[in-house]
Amino acid sequence: MVNKSALLLSSNPVHGKIPACAPKIWQSPKGAPAVEEGKKEMLVALKTLEAELGDKAYFAGEALGFVDVALVTFAPWFLTYERLAGFSVAEECPVLTAWATRCADENECVAKSLPDPEAVFQFVGGMRKHFGLE
Repeated sequence: MVNKSALLLSSNPVHGKIPACAPKIWQSPKGAPAVEEGKKEMLVALKTLEAELGDKAYFAGEALGFVDVALVTFAPWFLTYERLAGFSVAEECPVLTAWATRCADENECVAKSLPDPEAVFQFVGGMRKHFGLE
């Protein structure tokens, strides 16, 4: 996205841009400089979220809220990030990983709505093959 609205930029005060780290990771050949750059950006983003979560059970406190519902949809992608970029989300961001597990374990509707992480990885693998990256 080249043309970003003022509303979009003001909605993301941390960086003032839309993070593009995930596409760098799955759209580039393994070991490519873009993957390493995407990995670094992804870790910064994940650690920022982890710092915001702090010691709370959920982002809004003790109950599942809008931010949790919006962000937990990225948790099934953690396995893909790990396999393609070569880092462990659980090791790098244990609080965030525990939060994602809690969101699913304590909220049946969340657990039922999330795709299987292996299925996400297989989907990405298929896309990588389709675009000649494997």
